[in-house]
Formats: sequence, C-alpha cells, structure tokens
Amino acid sequence: MRDLVIIGAGGFALEILDCVETINDAAERGGGKAEWRVIGYADDQPSGAAAEKTGHDVLCSPDEIADKLGTGVAFHIAIGDNKARQRIAATLEGQGLEPATLVSPRAIISARGSLGAGSYAAHNAAIASHAKCGRHTIINVGAVVGHEAELGDFAQLAPNAVVTGRCRIGVGGYLGSNASIFPSRTVGSFGAIGGNSFAVGDVADGETVIGNPARAMFKRK
Repeated sequence: MRDLVIIGAGGFALEILDCVETINDAAERGGGKAEWRVIGYADDQPSGAAAEKTGHDVLCSPDEIADKLGTGVAFHIAIGDNKARQRIAATLEGQGLEPATLVSPRAIISARGSLGAGSYAAHNAAIASHAKCGRHTIINVGAVVGHEAELGDFAQLAPNAVVTGRCRIGVGGYLGSNASIFPSRTVGSFGAIGGNSFAVGDVADGETVIGNPARAMFKRK
C-alpha cells in the first residue's frame, strides 16, 4: 500500500476519494491488498468540502508537500481548472514526486487504449481501442473517448461528454457535460465545447463554442 495525498480539498476531491476507496475495495475482494492509503489533502485553504466531510485533514499547501511529507508520497490533483492542474503538476514533478493514476474498476479501458500518468478515469468512463489520453487528464463519469482519438495532457471531459473517433483534443482542452464533437475534428489547446453542445467543426486554441451546432462565443488569449 502506498501513501497518497489528494491535491485540493473541494468537491472534486470527494469524487477522487470515492474512486480510491472503490479501487481498494476491488483489490481486497479479489484477494489482494489495498493499493492506496489516503493520508490527507494538500490545499492552499485550511479546509474544504472534502476535509469537512471525510475525516481527512488538510495537511499542507501543495508547494509544501515535498518538505513536509517527503518525496515518497504519491499525489493526485483533484482540481478541475486545467491550467491550475498543469501548473501544480509541473511544480510537484519538478520536486521529484510521482503522480498517481486512478482508474475506477467500473471504467472500461481497451487493452489497446492508453491513459497517461496522473490521470483519472471515473466510474463508467470508456476509452476505446487505440485511443490515447495524455498526462493528468480527467475522464469523468460516463465520458467516452472514441477509437483512435487523442487527448492532450491536462485535457478534461466532464460527465457524459463524448469524443468521437479520431478526434484530437489539445493540451488543456475541455468538453462540458453531455458535450460531443463530430468525428475526426480537432479542439485546440485550452479550447472548450460547452455543456450540451455539439461541435461539427474544429475549435481553435483558446476558443469556447456553445450550442447545437456549436458556435464560437469567446476566445481566451
């Protein structure tokens, strides 16, 4: 069993803790040992929804993990903001800490699919044949990554989002809940498709599209 600190003590951390407990339960039911021991949270705030509801304390800020907990502890970033996740991962990995990849036993991942270090595949998520998901990606509950699709590092699929076959989602790209995209299309770096939207064309870097069919609403610099 390895010690794990969850980065972030908000609502998303509740989902991550639930996933960890499900992973441990499945291992023990199969006659093995639990994989993870959650030692607490790391957050810039002294408390949060997860800390208040789960009995695990906020131990320190993310920047203090190496000094206070050592580099032997694994970490998982339970923060939905893709740029924040990118920044924190760079800091912690630069200090020699190792990210934990968490896959729910109820997720479906093809033997020919892949999921990068530090990523999260939630209950009922699906990653199809030859799909590639980068580092620190979030594949939330019921989200689907189609055949031969690619998700860049720090990309995120909200619940029930669908990336159809051969699509390319750039670094930090985002699909909101129930969003989908036409096959073989591209979402640029930190581009976004809003919830319940269907993108029929490419989405530029930093652009957010909303609607059915989705249309550009604004673009981040």
